[in-house]
Amino acid sequence: MKKYFLLICTLCMITACNQKTGKARQDNVPEQDSTSLSDEGLRSLYTDWKVIDQKDYTIRYPKDWMRKTDVEGSEFFIYSPQTDADDQFRENISLVTENLKGTGYDLDQYVKAALKMLQENIIESKRIQRAGRDCQMVVYTQNFPEKFTTKNELYIWVKNGKAYMLAFSYVIADDNPAQSAGREILRTFVLK
Repeated sequence: MKKYFLLICTLCMITACNQKTGKARQDNVPEQDSTSLSDEGLRSLYTDWKVIDQKDYTIRYPKDWMRKTDVEGSEFFIYSPQTDADDQFRENISLVTENLKGTGYDLDQYVKAALKMLQENIIESKRIQRAGRDCQMVVYTQNFPEKFTTKNELYIWVKNGKAYMLAFSYVIADDNPAQSAGREILRTFVLK
């Protein structure tokens, strides 16, 4: 478990290295997921979006975002478009899964172990309903001295002996349009 959780944190950091700076800001945007919508409702809302449809989950993303599946240890990364020549950080959504069969981990135990690894950087951690089931939402920051700070929204589920860690990483900035798009992508994630 520790290996995969550290992997997602490391992947977020690697993605962020050598990026532009931004001013700190707190977002208080209420979030909802799309589980109350039917498949038809989702298709009508996101008609021009691409879909990743796997046996145990689906997620949708705008056609101008780029999907990458060859990042070791992850199911996928979805990167925001580059906004200009100076924009070296691409906000991203990632999914890492871990087989927990034989470990005895349930959601509470998995989250407890995960939080130990992020203690000093956690802004918020709470149990919520997302993607049609209970999950743990963990919001934490990563500081890159003299460069920028990223904010990371991590959602953790455990279902049928498998952990799912869906993360959204972005530079904290007043003028970051990828924040709202990223949150909209998160809303479309559904566990089957």
